[in-house]
Amino acid sequence: MSHILTPEFLAQPFPALSRELVEAAPGEFLIDEIHPGAPLVITFAFVDWNGHPGFYGWGRTRKLADIAGRPVNRILLRDRRSQWYQQGVQGLGDGVDETLASLQTLIERIRPSYVATLGESMGAYGAIHYGVRLGAARIAAFGPLSHLKVDEALRYNDRRWLPVMQALAARPPAGMCDDLSALLAAHDFRGELHVGFGTDAGGGNAEAVCLDAVHALRLAAHPSVRLYPYPDAQHTVTLYLKENRLLDGFLERALLG
Repeated sequence: MSHILTPEFLAQPFPALSRELVEAAPGEFLIDEIHPGAPLVITFAFVDWNGHPGFYGWGRTRKLADIAGRPVNRILLRDRRSQWYQQGVQGLGDGVDETLASLQTLIERIRPSYVATLGESMGAYGAIHYGVRLGAARIAAFGPLSHLKVDEALRYNDRRWLPVMQALAARPPAGMCDDLSALLAAHDFRGELHVGFGTDAGGGNAEAVCLDAVHALRLAAHPSVRLYPYPDAQHTVTLYLKENRLLDGFLERALLG
């Protein structure tokens, strides 16, 4: 477990985060003000190839709490190494298993009514991977990959993140999950996994389909999965949902029920 999560650290009152604090924070995780008995949403940031991903979902989940009229706990995570969270989260652990142990410790500190995870693209992979391992009740994932397998990606000509897959395959980190479909089955996941994805490949070809649909269909083999395809959206499906005022409703349904 992380050396940061000392008894003194865990015993402190965590102040409410502000936009300024979220934007200025130097580390890879943040803990918002604690509300025992309220849902906990753990968010996973999407990739930034410059190594400076912003934290994800703080403002949107605050709005969600306002809409629902009840508090929401938050843990915000990001992966500056752009490894799809397969090397853990710096500050919480040196790998996946240590990071999961730290998150479990934080969950015990927060004492939420249930745990949910949220992410987009790279963050969606992390949300599913860690959400399943933590036994989350609800997972909301936008445009996730369903695997990190080089051969499988090439079979479907999905080269979008092939260098990451190749690097992970060359030196697999401990605790790596390269197939979320297999993970769902192996852990007998009993929660709800809501997958939102665009099916428009872009480029002006009306018959081309976004490869996110291939990954969504692989995940759909598990009974926990609920698919939400959007034919007018591309990989950045949340932009479409925001523009059409659909995102808040999606998150309320997926994360709060």
